[in-house]
Amino acid sequence: MLFRSGIRPLVELRFIFFFIARQMRYTLLEIGQYIGKRDHSTVIHGITTFRSLYETDHNFRQKYQAIVNIIKSNYEPSVVEHLNQMEIES
Repeated sequence: MLFRSGIRPLVELRFIFFFIARQMRYTLLEIGQYIGKRDHSTVIHGITTFRSLYETDHNFRQKYQAIVNIIKSNYEPSVVEHLNQMEIES
């Protein structure tokens, strides 16, 4: 049980990465290849799970907002501008 609970934060970060990358117009295949997967279905599942967690889990939503804020404060204006325009659609 301890092993599984230690992995959850990493899995959640992967879901957040999938969502942000997709919003930045990367293809499902590109995102999947970046994490070493050949199949786009992992990315589709991750984005679907991201949306579900975002809607139902307050802590997950806070993690996502914290990551977006870090990106906004540390990266170039073109990325920040894009993040300002991102919307989470159900």
